[in-house]
Amino acid sequence: MRRWRVATWALVVWNLLMIGWTATYLRGIGDCSVESGWQLSVCEAGRAIGTGIGAPFIAIVWIVGLAILGLIWWRGRQP
Repeated sequence: MRRWRVATWALVVWNLLMIGWTATYLRGIGDCSVESGWQLSVCEAGRAIGTGIGAPFIAIVWIVGLAILGLIWWRGRQP
C-alpha cells in the first residue's frame, strides 16, 4: 500500500474535525420542551435564527478550508 502524503492526512483530519463540529453544533441546539406559552414561541424563534446563522457559517468554514487544503494537496502531487 502506498503511503499517504501529509496533505492527504490533513484533508482527512480536516473533514473529521468539521464533521465533529457540525454534530456538536446540531446536538447543542437548545431544547424548548421545558418552555410554554410565549416563552416557547421565543425559544423556537431563537433556535431557528441560531440554526439559520450557525449552520451556513460552519459550511462556509468547511468549504474554504477544504478548498485551501485541496489546492495544497493538488500542487504537491507527483507528475
